[in-house]
Amino acid sequence: MRKQLNRRFAAFLTITFALVISLVSVHETSAQRYLTEIRDSADIKGVAQFADNLSQFLTLAEKAEADSRLNPILLKQLEAAAKKVKDGTSNLRSSLKGLVGNFKTKDQWNEALDNQFNELLSNRKVKGFFQRNGARKVLTDIDAAINAINSDVDSIMVIAVKKGLSASVGSSIFFQTSFASTAPAAKVRFKCVVLGVAIFGAELVKASRTAENLDGFFDKSCGAGANTAT
Repeated sequence: MRKQLNRRFAAFLTITFALVISLVSVHETSAQRYLTEIRDSADIKGVAQFADNLSQFLTLAEKAEADSRLNPILLKQLEAAAKKVKDGTSNLRSSLKGLVGNFKTKDQWNEALDNQFNELLSNRKVKGFFQRNGARKVLTDIDAAINAINSDVDSIMVIAVKKGLSASVGSSIFFQTSFASTAPAAKVRFKCVVLGVAIFGAELVKASRTAENLDGFFDKSCGAGANTAT
């Protein structure tokens, strides 16, 4: 009798263990699809486009910062790139709102999502930023940071303007706005949370060059101590 009970108990444990493993496997497989499912969505493409525009702008901004005297051609390029970033903030906000809403609707707004972001970012410098804060907090905090993008762009443009500006470029509406801005001239910087989300968007659509460029800028601008408030 005891042997029969032991055999039944052993069989029960085996079945229970198999069931648990099966449920965990299903959950992990489902979790792995979170980011894969949205890779081709309009929301991700919107974030990736912003990342590309931001990368171009910051590349030119760093070049302008390094030059002792700027030429009109570089300033015009910088102006055009800055306009793209500023014009893209509304679409960025809309894309992120849609992205977060999608995760929540599919019941994917959980720790598994945070883990997938970390896996996606692999060995990028920004990975530690996401590990400390969690993807959900980063995606939530960026909404407030988007409001500062125009001011950050203007701050960078003031640096360029002070380097030397031709009359033709200086007469543009954009530069008149920059001069009128209360944003102080400072080193080329951007909100860490904005950079982080832009890198995520570029990485997800496999725009490696853009992701690498922004990741390098994140490392120089934000460093290991960055949090979502900076």
